[in-house]
Amino acid sequence: MKLDGQGAYVDAGKGLQFDFTNAFSFGCWTKFKDQGGALLSKMDDAAGFRGFDLLIEGGKPTVHLINKWPENAIKVTAKQALPKDIYQHVFAVYDGSRKAAGVRIYANGKEFAVGG
Repeated sequence: MKLDGQGAYVDAGKGLQFDFTNAFSFGCWTKFKDQGGALLSKMDDAAGFRGFDLLIEGGKPTVHLINKWPENAIKVTAKQALPKDIYQHVFAVYDGSRKAAGVRIYANGKEFAVGG
């Protein structure tokens, strides 16, 4: 499957139901260009964007965990940028603590230092 950033996406439906208190992990293989963007996203726009995403922002892997945007949300960004134009595995782990400290970001099996 190839998603080219031009509007193509896969809808996982209601099969993925997580709450802020659930521990879960998510990730994918990616090869991105300069603009980066969303890699994975499960959000309910009608419910204050409740959900989660994994994206590339300024070349850095970033995670949002949202109960209601913007007043009840976590954003964590890796301090290190990823190289562009090569396939790599990006993965996020959340421990269910409702805190930014409970989010870890990995690339190619290596944990990245993060900022809140």
